[in-house]
Amino acid sequence: MDYYNEDGAYAQDGAYAQDGASESASVQDGGRVVRRRKAPKAKAKAKAKAEKKHYVVVSASAGGTDGNYSGASPMAAAKKAATKRFTPKISALRITVRETNTDKTFTYNIRRVKLKVPYVSVIKGKEIVRSYQTVAKAA
Repeated sequence: MDYYNEDGAYAQDGAYAQDGASESASVQDGGRVVRRRKAPKAKAKAKAKAEKKHYVVVSASAGGTDGNYSGASPMAAAKKAATKRFTPKISALRITVRETNTDKTFTYNIRRVKLKVPYVSVIKGKEIVRSYQTVAKAA
């Protein structure tokens, strides 16, 4: 069993153990008592992020069908595709995406909505202003 001694130094089983000392017992080393404690476990990995899948635009009401998009969900990929196709004159689209591995198709009605109060964020000292939000619903 691995543990840390009272000085904070890392030690393995037997480094301070005496004959007949049990795993959970305290052991004495030169007159001082060293209490065993389990070595800290490696931090559990953060919950795995959703695996990104790849999608191809099958049809779009505007802007053509070119492009491969990835996302954790088909809606995320459809929103990315719509964002590329929005113009000042086009603010609503119907997009169908196909997952490349399973050939399932998903259709969404996507529109761009102007925010009442722009969302401002600062990234690496540069101010970024978002004036629109992309809203999607399954068709």
